[in-house]
Amino acid sequence: MMMMPSGDFDPETPTATPQQQPSSSPPPPPPTQCPLFTTAPPPLDPTQSNRATAIHLLSTSRPHMRAFHCSWLSFFTAFFVWFSAAPLQNEIRASLELNNAQLWDASLAASVSAVITRLVMGTMVDGCGARVLMRGVLVFVAVPTFCMGFVNGAVGFCVVRFFMGVAGG
Repeated sequence: MMMMPSGDFDPETPTATPQQQPSSSPPPPPPTQCPLFTTAPPPLDPTQSNRATAIHLLSTSRPHMRAFHCSWLSFFTAFFVWFSAAPLQNEIRASLELNNAQLWDASLAASVSAVITRLVMGTMVDGCGARVLMRGVLVFVAVPTFCMGFVNGAVGFCVVRFFMGVAGG
């Protein structure tokens, strides 16, 4: 054995601290659960800008999945608001005593406001971000959606449908 200076480490020399003996009991088994309900983040691929290599649909532990769930929920809400009057048109026509031309005008107003909103929002997304603008749109269209129940004429119906059409943008 070669003599080493006192400051160097020699792997053959026994150390002064006792090493822990391996435990005789086996490690506990991992918990069994459905892979959709795991709370641990999915494995990431560092060569792909830390993109997830697995998808846990019901997990919200990673920002990727939180963004996914917020986006589909906000899209569903906007779609629901935009088309909420369409299935009720027969009832709306009867209760407000509207003719076909007035119903078409209201539908056209909703479509025109959707087009205008898409043009305006398309330029604003780069500066403000999609999350902020989508939040603003959903808060904005909540008011005319609530006011739909208070409409009592063709003009009011057309105005409310115009502002509800913003959700389509």
